[in-house]
Amino acid sequence: MTWQKKSELIQKDPVTCARNFEHMVQQFIHNFIKSSCHPIGEVVDFFYRVEFQQRGSPHIHGLFWTKNAPEYGKDFDEDITNFVDSYVSCKADSDDLTELVNLQRHKHSKTCKKRGNAVCRFNFPLPPMPRTMILEPLSETDLDENVADIVKKALGQIRSLLASIKADETMTFDEFLKKLDLSEQQYLKAIRLSLKHNTLLLKRSPAEIRINCYNPNLLRTWKANMDIQYVLDPYACAVYILSYITKGQRGMSKLLRKACEEAKEGNKNIVNKVRHIGNKFLNAVEISAQEAVYLVMQMPLRRSSREFQFINTSDPHERTFLLKSMDKIKELPDHSVDIESDNIIKRYQRRPKKLENLCLADFVAWFNCKSDSNQKIKDIRLDVQTTIANRLNEYCRNNSGNSICSANRTFTKDDVLVQIDPATSSVSFVVLDPQTRLPVSASGVQDAISGEFMSDLLDLEFTVPLPQENIDNAINVVLKNFQADQWSLRDTLFRQNMAEEIRAFCNMSTYHRDICNISDADVNGFTSDHIRRLPNSPTQNGTDSILSFYAVLPSGSGSLPSSVLATIFTSQQDNILSVNSELENPGESISSSQTPALTPTQTQNIVAITIFNFKSAKVNTLVVVDIRVTVAARMNIFCFSTPGDVCSLIVIGRRKKRSSDQFSQNDVIVDGSSVMDAGTNTVVGVVVNQPGTVTPVESSVVEDALHQTIQEDGQTQITNLTLAVVNAPTVSNNQRDNAISVRLTGIQPSEWTLQQDISFRNNMSDAIVQFCNQSDARLASCNLTRDQLNEIDFQNIQILPNSPTQDGDNSVLSFFVNLPSGATMPQIF
Repeated sequence: MTWQKKSELIQKDPVTCARNFEHMVQQFIHNFIKSSCHPIGEVVDFFYRVEFQQRGSPHIHGLFWTKNAPEYGKDFDEDITNFVDSYVSCKADSDDLTELVNLQRHKHSKTCKKRGNAVCRFNFPLPPMPRTMILEPLSETDLDENVADIVKKALGQIRSLLASIKADETMTFDEFLKKLDLSEQQYLKAIRLSLKHNTLLLKRSPAEIRINCYNPNLLRTWKANMDIQYVLDPYACAVYILSYITKGQRGMSKLLRKACEEAKEGNKNIVNKVRHIGNKFLNAVEISAQEAVYLVMQMPLRRSSREFQFINTSDPHERTFLLKSMDKIKELPDHSVDIESDNIIKRYQRRPKKLENLCLADFVAWFNCKSDSNQKIKDIRLDVQTTIANRLNEYCRNNSGNSICSANRTFTKDDVLVQIDPATSSVSFVVLDPQTRLPVSASGVQDAISGEFMSDLLDLEFTVPLPQENIDNAINVVLKNFQADQWSLRDTLFRQNMAEEIRAFCNMSTYHRDICNISDADVNGFTSDHIRRLPNSPTQNGTDSILSFYAVLPSGSGSLPSSVLATIFTSQQDNILSVNSELENPGESISSSQTPALTPTQTQNIVAITIFNFKSAKVNTLVVVDIRVTVAARMNIFCFSTPGDVCSLIVIGRRKKRSSDQFSQNDVIVDGSSVMDAGTNTVVGVVVNQPGTVTPVESSVVEDALHQTIQEDGQTQITNLTLAVVNAPTVSNNQRDNAISVRLTGIQPSEWTLQQDISFRNNMSDAIVQFCNQSDARLASCNLTRDQLNEIDFQNIQILPNSPTQDGDNSVLSFFVNLPSGATMPQIF
């Protein structure tokens, strides 16, 4: 179908076109953008406004907030650019998108030089970039006069060359710089001079300088032009939203002013003046047919994921209001003037005393008033309020350290706001602080009243579910040859012992405090009341019983992680229980699905660690916690005792000042996909991030740190595993001289995984043993005794630093063999 035919059909039926566009937008946002496939990340909020080209079709301007997206100024620039590269593209050579990408090509029009701009206000053509980066503007005042002139001249050259580049250009970025006779640093300085604010520039070749940014998945689905950008400036974002919310009709202000002036002229009464202004609006406003459809059919011009409520803040005497229904007006006394129906402000004026400190905006945002015509619901509400207040007071008498139980705090029924749904028999409530009138911690309230209980007045039975976090953090202990109905005699002593062992364990050392990973106040605040059993626990299981319990934090901010609780229990169970017992599951086996996905940079900096005389199937959550804390402690020891030259590498490039540069277990990742057997040992891949970030420390630094500190004490403190670093951090000249090189055909260095590395070492060590074990003469030529030969394993195969290296389409792997005697196997072998 030709363009002319399409335009003709659109003009003939603007109603169907407008309704179809509205339907497509709704389906696109709710069934694709917000779907489980998350094409631009998990969207948690959105706002958009429908705009119309003059006398044309609709399009939308929108903002989408995604979960866990990095923030500029808080996170590292590398995190932001990696995030942007994963969702935004400007590639011109995508095989399946070539035709659709042509829709993204910018073509100058009269709107490009709107508002008197001499150049395109959309900044096309955009500058080519070797990689995605965030650039800050460079002022001429920051440069010497001579340097400023040189940079301005370079900027002029860049713009001239960009203007001459055609769509089918094939030059690379390096060729582009060569043509300008500029280095990359000089080029970036010139680009910065043209910027007015911090700007994110996408990786772009010279052939892509006129292509608008797009998301490949969105483009495939929407099949029309789009422009997708990462927001650097929250203030600019707020201004952007406000400008579209308050945007009026084109030319309205000028038209209104002129109409008012004309209405003042002559001798017209108020009716004729209003009619004159109205006629001006009806006859002089220019809108497109599809915009008229939106207005007539009352289709919304803007939508968002947040609801809003209008509050009329005009002078009370000037506010419009709705009349009461005629039936209610007839019930009024003859001389009554109370004809105004109920509204938000009247409800706010008569709000309960417990809400008197709430401002109007908070009241409207958080409360919705409904009539309570059913007296039974009122009775149930009072019953629930009284019961919850009594339960909280009883709980606080025994748990004064909990965050909801501050000094002199006594709850009454007026502190409990209750909402009842008669259809589902569910009750929702908020508990307010009796003094501040602010809501108290929901998790703390749930912990205080969780479980089944009877209400005080109407004998109604309620069940308050446990927070899911507490269920997830419960551990199961098998009580050998024990009857569940006998547990009540031991419960109090068990909870006292468990709380005491948590305090003792977490206070034992800095190492143990890192494992617990909770505040000092929580550590020292544990009492028997914070040790909770799951409902109906323990349960009978044959001749044994299963005890399920968790430990809530005294601050009320959650519960102790199950891996920590299990670690403490297994290390001190003889002091906790007098019953023969064991963990039902001492820790789940680790797999790649249970560990966070690594970035390419993190993958390149995995450090291989050997766990001696240990099988990979035994690497569970407890072992992982122990390894993470051990590695973090070794890194801190190394950086404390080593001059700054090496450790300074760890903090290069951070954008913000951290409260502490010490490593914690949260900075160490154990890669589940790299856990594997190596003979009688196990190899685990570990990534160490810079403290408080997701940027990895270089593997060579980590290997050096762990090699030096593990030599002194190679064991973890809880599970007593013996560790060693697989790769030697330094290589002697003799070792380098006796290294041999092997070509890896069709394999790139980045494709050489830890699994391939360990597999190669295993196979190579087996081959050496087989070779030297063929005869006594062969063993003698290997310069090894029989015992030494039997000691050779994958650890003796050492790969040179930075190997494998690139060699065309292949790679070269260089390695040597350390013998148990301490010598290096001669290269000839």
